[in-house]
Amino acid sequence: ISLLISSMLESKIFGEIHVMRKTVIDGSNTSGFQRTMLVSQGGNLEVNGKKIGVQAVCLEEDAAKLLKDEEYERTYSLDRLGVPLVEIALEPVSTEPSGVKEIALTLGRLLRTTRKVKRGIGSIRQDVNISVMNSGVVEVKGVQELDQLETIIGYEAKRQHGLILIAEKLQKLSITISNDDVFDVTEIFEACDSKIIQKALESKAKIKAIRVRNFSGMFGFSPYPHIRLGKEIGQIVRFFGIGGVFHSDELPGYGINESDVGKVRKHLDLADKDGFLIIAGEDSKIDYAVNSIIKRIQDAANGVPAETRAATQDGETVFLRPRPGASR
Repeated sequence: ISLLISSMLESKIFGEIHVMRKTVIDGSNTSGFQRTMLVSQGGNLEVNGKKIGVQAVCLEEDAAKLLKDEEYERTYSLDRLGVPLVEIALEPVSTEPSGVKEIALTLGRLLRTTRKVKRGIGSIRQDVNISVMNSGVVEVKGVQELDQLETIIGYEAKRQHGLILIAEKLQKLSITISNDDVFDVTEIFEACDSKIIQKALESKAKIKAIRVRNFSGMFGFSPYPHIRLGKEIGQIVRFFGIGGVFHSDELPGYGINESDVGKVRKHLDLADKDGFLIIAGEDSKIDYAVNSIIKRIQDAANGVPAETRAATQDGETVFLRPRPGASR
């Protein structure tokens, strides 16, 4: 089937096909890797009289389906594991979101003509790589429906442009942050009224504050509705199994009162124009999360970090994981 699709795309098929092993460590491949074969390179797909370049056609095996993701345990269904998939990578195009939908529709029709392709949601999965104004490439996974494709690209383009606008503001502020700006503030919050904080303390969590000089107003700065650095950081800490963070632009609030904020500002030796974050978590997780927050704030001045994100049902994208490097 992959040879047939390669031929239809006029892609150059290799004389020898070798099985490569791509490392997968989240449990979705029981062997710890995914088998992938590079079948062909080059070629094109004609869309409305215009030729769209093909990078490569691969044959690979599907991963196991994630059923549930709990704090210390992931459950997978193995019925999908090892099912052969054809992966087609197209060359980058500079176009409107509607143009990308048209390309996906044309490719889908071409696959249907093989009479070898399943129908229905999930039988064809689209991952879309998006970059605005030469920013870092963001891979969005799991765009299931073609109608959703336009919405997702529109949102992600707006998010990336928003992050570029945030970066422009940050470059004028000369932000510095390191591990010396991290403080344990567990004792300060022992008498706090916040239910979230009290629940964390009951589970023997530590509470840490991160000081960011000259950052007042930047966590909550919103160049577009729902596009904020505070939201980005909140998504990253959830990757480490931590519920979220509080930042200085939204406090007092959530049961944290003026006096709690005053104590934190005094303990961190903050000036009026400085900002801070509060994070609660277990010893095993909190240091990883704190390091990722520091790196994200450092990266914020450069614009859009290259990362892998997941499409949501309401047409937005959420942080999934960092982009893998060459060592994968």
